[in-house]
Amino acid sequence: MKKNIFSLLSVLLVVTLLATPASAGGNIKLSGFRLGSLIADGSAFGLGNTDWLISLEASGHASVICTNPGRNPVPGQSSPHVDGTGVQEIPKESLTKNGKALFSVRTTPEEELNPFITWEEGGCPNSKWTAKTDFVYWDHALVSLIDPATEVVVAKLEFNCVTTRIPQNDGYTFDDGTVSCTRVN
Repeated sequence: MKKNIFSLLSVLLVVTLLATPASAGGNIKLSGFRLGSLIADGSAFGLGNTDWLISLEASGHASVICTNPGRNPVPGQSSPHVDGTGVQEIPKESLTKNGKALFSVRTTPEEELNPFITWEEGGCPNSKWTAKTDFVYWDHALVSLIDPATEVVVAKLEFNCVTTRIPQNDGYTFDDGTVSCTRVN
């Protein structure tokens, strides 16, 4: 009986020691979000002497501009869903003595890779019109710290976001917009 308990405790100790490096990884602290697509700025800390990844996944809805055959732009009548992702590498050489690194990770949404969408998606009157994503109103973001060797997410922060954009005096142009995100986990 004592031998079985000793064996069980030995196995638990080994499992704990093997699991500790993955769970003992760092943490992340955000200093804020800004636009230019969606950018998360912050710091990762408590990092061991290894490479790391910071991931940003975001979603929102697009503002669309429809252009008629005469090249006159007007606002589209729909707001299609947009997803964006970004990854920033944190090489171990960039870590400070206490295992801290600053980051600024930026999403690359589909509308940036291919800004033109179908006339139907954009809410344009007919197929003679072209549609283009003009701006993204971000409403959700997830920032994760990942150990690339094991692909384990060691820390993550989830946010609900509100993006605003104010029309200028002409009614057709807008300011650069702002984004404000509130942590949900």
